[in-house]
Amino acid sequence: MMSIINPSGKDIFSVTTEWCGRPLTLEVNRVGFRTTASVVARYGDTVVLGTAMVGSRPVELDYFPLSIDYEEKFYAAGKISGSRFIKREGRPSDEAILIGRLIDRPIRPLFPKGYRQEVQVVSSVLSMDPSFRPDMVAMVAASAALSLTGTPFDGPVAGLRIGRVNGEFKAFLTPEERAASDLDLVVAGIENGITMVEAGAHEVSEQVIIDAM
Repeated sequence: MMSIINPSGKDIFSVTTEWCGRPLTLEVNRVGFRTTASVVARYGDTVVLGTAMVGSRPVELDYFPLSIDYEEKFYAAGKISGSRFIKREGRPSDEAILIGRLIDRPIRPLFPKGYRQEVQVVSSVLSMDPSFRPDMVAMVAASAALSLTGTPFDGPVAGLRIGRVNGEFKAFLTPEERAASDLDLVVAGIENGITMVEAGAHEVSEQVIIDAM
């Protein structure tokens, strides 16, 4: 663990661990000084900023006002959006909306029933490694930020997208491996349990799904 001071006077903490054969680094308070909590997750050339904001008091609603968004900007891949005349970023893509929901599903059940403070979480991809999808890194960044807010969040959560190529299970598949994979399985949860499973496959057996998990 490494600690330095940012311009706002807060300590910047950095923790590195190995995840699927590569170093995963989480930095706290590097940016987003006005958020309740912020975490920068670095994995390969992928960098994701996870920010969390929590309302100061409960609201009178009959549901938990949790909002989780995933942002994947063109600049993260070194591209410019739009035509030669329109350079601003457009609305979120369908894939970005679905990834936001993918991050939401394992996190939402970990708040206590009846909790009514507003919580907003945003995972913004700042840099994208073209060799793998950034969605699982975004989930880690969002969960890590939530864990630092002081809310009654029973996390953190981590997830993994698993494929199967030539009978071998693999995580963080390249685009070529994804095209050849007969399984697309996402498993997410906490240290002692699974909170979300999502899968698509080409006629694989139940045992294959169990083995992948």
